[in-house]
Amino acid sequence: KDLGLFMAYLRMIRKRKPDVVLTYTIKPNLYGGLACRIKKVPYLCNVTGLGTAIESGGLLSKILLRFYSVSMKGARRVFFQNMRNRDFMNKNGIALENNALLPGSGVNLTEHPLREYPAEEKNVRFLAVIRIMKDKGIEEYLEAARIVKKRYKNVKFHLVGEYEEETRALYEPQIEALAEEKIIKYYGHIDNVEEVMAKSHIIVHPSYHEGLSNVLLEAAACGRPVLASDVSGCVETFVDGESGFAFESKSTDALVGA
Repeated sequence: KDLGLFMAYLRMIRKRKPDVVLTYTIKPNLYGGLACRIKKVPYLCNVTGLGTAIESGGLLSKILLRFYSVSMKGARRVFFQNMRNRDFMNKNGIALENNALLPGSGVNLTEHPLREYPAEEKNVRFLAVIRIMKDKGIEEYLEAARIVKKRYKNVKFHLVGEYEEETRALYEPQIEALAEEKIIKYYGHIDNVEEVMAKSHIIVHPSYHEGLSNVLLEAAACGRPVLASDVSGCVETFVDGESGFAFESKSTDALVGA
């Protein structure tokens, strides 16, 4: 499948004959960058995050880092979205000189305008917009919802995001059970996240690692306070104690406390 993607990039470059290529996110950076090197087309890379495979360490991480060093060697510029990611890649000999920092991918303020804060008389609504996977903090969010719901009857927990197929069998039964108990309202994948966010009071983002979180940027644009992991890629998006609270990642107790 990945070989097919790489060949598709080669065909696209041959057909379009671009003056320059901007690669963006993990596979386009790896395969698109390599395709550009082979075709001798100028290219720029945008590293939006390192991904679970690299963050987890081990043999696969070493292989991917070697792949990055090859695919990005000819890039005119490599953009990173937080200093931790840039320093990590530089430490591994990647993009040592031709790098720059970007403050995230940005938010279209026409599509994500400031919204009036909802009334709290009936309930307080928490919303997480995350892919359903361990590294996005789904386990901590589900457990925190269970705990807080027992203590406070006037809270509601909402969840937007799609399953990763390899872990769907693990998380789908848990989410369905919590939905039946009316602890969680699960939307699945939706295209109108902004509408759901506007009806929420607090955005929760318990991720283990990020490039720079689009969800938290959208929460800021909407005018919603956040509860977010104290990690690079999250803490840059809010003022702790003013527009949100940071909490220790991978900790249900810390999330519940926040």
